[in-house]
Amino acid sequence: VEKAENAPYKKKYAADALPMFFVLDPKTEKAALRWVGGATVPQLQKILADGAAAVKGTRGKVETALARADRFYGEGAYDRAAAAYREAIAQAPPTSPRYGRSVESLLYSLYETRDYAGCAKTAADAFPRLAKTPSAANVAASGLSCALELPKEDASRAGLVASLVKDSRAVLAAPRRDIAPDDISSVYETLASEREDAKDEAGRKKILQDRARFLEAA
Repeated sequence: VEKAENAPYKKKYAADALPMFFVLDPKTEKAALRWVGGATVPQLQKILADGAAAVKGTRGKVETALARADRFYGEGAYDRAAAAYREAIAQAPPTSPRYGRSVESLLYSLYETRDYAGCAKTAADAFPRLAKTPSAANVAASGLSCALELPKEDASRAGLVASLVKDSRAVLAAPRRDIAPDDISSVYETLASEREDAKDEAGRKKILQDRARFLEAA
């Protein structure tokens, strides 16, 4: 992405984070699905399956709504993607296997459109349902990042930060093999940012040391 000759590709596919996965529609060359962040093998298998369904134009109600959201997301149209993901999530049954991925993509869309309050609240509300899934780390870290972006004078900020710090620490306290180390690393990093925001340098250093040990072991 740092090479000048790749600039058109980067712009076309809104490659604004690394790592990033795309499923491209071979007929239109548009991104039918995009995934931001790391992925375990089972997660990647689901991403590819959902991408294939999006390209084929699967016509179930939930699948159609999600494919629409994925296309907006793939184009980097985050405001439209956020609205479409909310619609898809509202239509999906409580046990939908796509719920976690949809929430993660919604949170990224909200962050990119600077709807930090909506992002933090969405993460806090969704975490209990996703606490024991591969999405737990990204939801907690993304939500906490958004909460930290809220103005200090925002009345909801302290409560959201405290809630999402608790969720983030819960992820680290109960390691799961189905969560990518890259995602766990992001949780440590975000918790370190929270300690920096609280002006707790000793606490920040401790978290970064724990993160280093985790990464070296991984």
